[in-house]
Amino acid sequence: MKKVLFIADQPQRISGQIQFARKLQVQGFETSFVLSSKINPAIVSQLDQWQISHSTVTDFFGNMANAGTTESEVTARTSFIGLIKATVKKYTLAQVPLYLVSAYKFKKLIAQSRQTLARERPYILMTNGDRAGLSLEQSFLIAASQLSIRSIVPFTSIISDGLLYRVKNPQQFLLNSGISKRLYNRFENQTKTYEGNEYSFYNLATTFVLNRFGALTKNPWFIGNGLVNHVCLDSQLTVDCYRHEIMDLSKFSIMGDVSLDHLYQANEQKEALKLKAIEKYGLDQAKKIILVAVPQLAEHKLMVWDQHWQEINTLMNSLKASGENVLLSLHPKMNRDQYLFLEKDFDFKILEEPLNDQLPLADLFVAINSSTVLWSVILGIKTIILDYFNLSNGQLVHLSSIDFVKDRAALVTSINNGLSQRANFEDDWKRLSKAEVFDGQVIKRYGQLITKIADA
Repeated sequence: MKKVLFIADQPQRISGQIQFARKLQVQGFETSFVLSSKINPAIVSQLDQWQISHSTVTDFFGNMANAGTTESEVTARTSFIGLIKATVKKYTLAQVPLYLVSAYKFKKLIAQSRQTLARERPYILMTNGDRAGLSLEQSFLIAASQLSIRSIVPFTSIISDGLLYRVKNPQQFLLNSGISKRLYNRFENQTKTYEGNEYSFYNLATTFVLNRFGALTKNPWFIGNGLVNHVCLDSQLTVDCYRHEIMDLSKFSIMGDVSLDHLYQANEQKEALKLKAIEKYGLDQAKKIILVAVPQLAEHKLMVWDQHWQEINTLMNSLKASGENVLLSLHPKMNRDQYLFLEKDFDFKILEEPLNDQLPLADLFVAINSSTVLWSVILGIKTIILDYFNLSNGQLVHLSSIDFVKDRAALVTSINNGLSQRANFEDDWKRLSKAEVFDGQVIKRYGQLITKIADA
């Protein structure tokens, strides 16, 4: 059996990786995981539950050394050690000892990665990207290239260039000296200018270490410009939005999101789903159904809890004014008990099922800037985005069928219009490659691609 080896060193991505691995098992592949020693041990029980083999590699870096490639690092850097590292990164001369220590540790990590690959002998390597700085992922890509093992980045979430994160964290990434700018200018595409200021993707030491080991991506502002052999994207929209950042388009394929297969099957049973939901949740069959992905404003630390509940109540009152059925979907990380009062106070129902199980039955979908909006659009469901929280909408702004509500006072009108007016989805379906990816065969195409890339 051909083994697909997943490198798991990003906590926010592991759930998607496990789901993907399970689908590949159905396609006849053996799947195995290499976990960073920094990953929550609870993940091991999930892998054991699904009989997925795994091993752990000592991670000398973890999230602390990757120069801010993920939002989760904001919390990490509030620690004392994070504060010291942030201070060090501001001074060019201080990067010299940081470079020496990082190079030594990274060399050890690459050696571990080679040993693991020699033991696992995978058919193909699966990573989340190829721009994660000094990381377990990057060390395995280096080792895989040395051992002629091919690698793929599957599509698991919306991709960001990372610039706005760096603008929000100038103490980490703003170039404020002529010396540092000249050093960065030795390498192409490693910095970007925003509103007259220049920002780096990595800190200086990381940039030089990656270059030393031949792993510095040609353009870190998008995945696929480094050592990985192939990158899978969800749609033509993503290609069009980032074409200017892609150095070699032949490394990319439009595959769709593997979650679309489940959504496709649910949509095929839409009428049965609707009847079941009406009975289970006591809905009025004569009324339309509004499905709401409840915003995680406090959970994501976008605001304090008191303000969060004010926003939730404002939203619920606007929904109540419609007079229609309202179903609420909570993210798995949200505490359901905290939101049960919404059922009593507004006579709404909180879904027990995952969102992609029930979304096809909706007549209107309401959310903030979530990737789930791509699901509703591809299903042809009129969608409202609550666009008054100063959040980035990324690629979603290119979808013309979405109603971006920028004023709370306009929400009731937008809801009523969304329920009464038909939307034209044709252009958006082309952008989202619906004809190519929404057929229930995404995982089958992945199986074919794995064989093609591994045997190339």
